[in-house]
Amino acid sequence: YQRRVHGVNRIPVTETLLRNLPNLKWIQNIWTGCDQMVKSELLQSSKAILTNARGSSKKALKEFVIGALTSYYQSINERLYGRKTVILGAGSIGSFVAQSLQSGFFNHVTGFKRGIKEGAVPEEGFDVLLPIDKLQENLEGCQILINCMPITPSTFHLINKDIFSKLPKEAVFVNIGRGQSVVEEDLIQTLRDGQLAYAILEVVENEPLPADSPLYTDPLLAGKLQITCHDMDQTNDYLEIVSQILRTNLEHFYAEKPLTCIVDKTTGY
Repeated sequence: YQRRVHGVNRIPVTETLLRNLPNLKWIQNIWTGCDQMVKSELLQSSKAILTNARGSSKKALKEFVIGALTSYYQSINERLYGRKTVILGAGSIGSFVAQSLQSGFFNHVTGFKRGIKEGAVPEEGFDVLLPIDKLQENLEGCQILINCMPITPSTFHLINKDIFSKLPKEAVFVNIGRGQSVVEEDLIQTLRDGQLAYAILEVVENEPLPADSPLYTDPLLAGKLQITCHDMDQTNDYLEIVSQILRTNLEHFYAEKPLTCIVDKTTGY
């Protein structure tokens, strides 16, 4: 039979697309996140392989995190150097951020990851690697908490007032994962109460952020947070990076070789 390749440039993949292409073999997402796509029941029942652009955002997001943290600490006449850091999610982005903080700033970095056992050998960039269910009991002294996790049923609203209450008042929270991982009301109240020094939000729970959101309008939050538009990875070379992934997968697809960056449709990553 003749293979045909159809391009889909935005997510989610619609039910109409899947109905119209019953013999679809492969779907390439040009982004990393597939949490919306995997909600499709037709996609779940489809035999099509789903791949993403895993790793395409790691350099840009690492630079964003380092730049935002450095800017904040310089604004209060302190340094990023030597901070005790916790990173939630030890995938390509979390690991890349960890490597920079550990080797470039000599931070002690603890990572939390799904599907590992306590005592696992740390991956590059991490001093310690723990299962995510050990998070609350290992936050003592954490000065920087960075969320890099995808959104799944187990990570939805995982970061809440109980997590924030474990952090010292001078701690900084960074979210480059998904906004739905955070109970936004708890974050806002924690900032209001001065129980958290600063928040750097590349993602929020409802995007675009409503104009009347307290994150915009509450005077008690002034000077306590930085908000960007979930586009810090959209650098001039992004499409070239993604094109390289697509090119490799096209070559593998036509040669009937295993594809790269395959996504587990049950977890979304």
